[in-house]
Amino acid sequence: MLEGMRVILDFLAVVLCVVEVFQLKLTKKKIRWIVAIPFLIGIFVISGFYENNMLRLPLMLLFMTITYMGLLCGPWMKKITIYLFSIFNLHIIYLLVELLIKALGFYCPKILYIAELVESSLVIICIMIFSHIIKKNKNWPKWLEKISAKYYFFGFLCSFAASGIATFVDTQIKYSSPKIRITVMILVIIISVFLYMMGVGLLFVDSLRQYYKEECIQKDEYLRLSRLHYKSLMENMKEVRKMRHDMKAHLSAMSYLTETKDWKKLSSYLEKTGGEIYSRGGRMIDVNHDLVNAILSESIGREEDLSFQYEGYLPDDIKIDDYDLCTIFSNLISNSIEACEQLEGIEKRIVLCIKIFQNNLYIRIENPVQKDVELKEIGKKTSKGDKVNHGYGIQNIITAVEKYQGEVEFRCENRIFSVEIIFVDILD
Repeated sequence: MLEGMRVILDFLAVVLCVVEVFQLKLTKKKIRWIVAIPFLIGIFVISGFYENNMLRLPLMLLFMTITYMGLLCGPWMKKITIYLFSIFNLHIIYLLVELLIKALGFYCPKILYIAELVESSLVIICIMIFSHIIKKNKNWPKWLEKISAKYYFFGFLCSFAASGIATFVDTQIKYSSPKIRITVMILVIIISVFLYMMGVGLLFVDSLRQYYKEECIQKDEYLRLSRLHYKSLMENMKEVRKMRHDMKAHLSAMSYLTETKDWKKLSSYLEKTGGEIYSRGGRMIDVNHDLVNAILSESIGREEDLSFQYEGYLPDDIKIDDYDLCTIFSNLISNSIEACEQLEGIEKRIVLCIKIFQNNLYIRIENPVQKDVELKEIGKKTSKGDKVNHGYGIQNIITAVEKYQGEVEFRCENRIFSVEIIFVDILD
């Protein structure tokens, strides 16, 4: 009976770890919960009353896996890798708790009779405490989403090795004195922690690699935009010099046509001169920020069949760094243009709105899409050919906005996709 209760508690500890720590969701389908009840009863009966049966362990593992897979939501590969990862990584907590209970057994021998139940209960309490701590970190779920299944599998291998060593050593010293067992357990825990840290260390190093890779991509883009801005300034200065050089001749020609009252030729001449000046100037956009102007003008200027409308401007006393503004606007306009390029039979149109109210800044950009966007998939996929260096745009926008305690909202209604950004108290 006690063994059955312990196994059920161990299974609940694994499910609690998966749900609270690794953020997998429990199913809301009642039928799955109803089906799970007989399997839980089966686990309890098999573990509690068939201790010497050869099929006990395989049947228990089968029933636990079926119950777990039925109660949890998500891709089956992710569920199974996190399940295995959790089972064996919880072993380090069990080792520490077991060591604590054996030490207490010197002073209170009665506790050893229910040691396994106490172990499972304390492990569940440890999971709940850890869950409470990580819930205070809003970036935890986002960090988990970036972890590939292969790292869970590698962590499972490391923890499996640690668990195997601990189990083997425990069987070898089973009949040794309590002091020897405690000493050996401490050594096993040290070895186990080292193996666990190998898995965690690999994940940490890869996370840093990914972070610095994204940062380098953003900085390269920032430098490119800066060069583009100054190149645009130099070209504009050359055009101004050319226009100043030709202006005297134009003024003389217009003065002559005015004196001769040849209004028809004057009108035609003005129209031609104005068109030439406009074509030289290109498609200029001014939102009161040089680098953002360069981003928008360069991006929109390459799209001849794209309609772009904008209103508003960025204030001079904004608290957002140029680097972050470039990150936000370059990714916003890039994603909108990418969506417009995929349109068939629909007008290619982008609308940008920038508004200031009190000390707050509101940015909205919208564009039509060929079909409604699944908002849950935003930031997880890219339609660009270079899958390695693309796909970070949405996440970079979110990161830059959250840096200033701003909020981002994505919407898609009637095949119109929009991004709304709000910065609160962002003006000096």
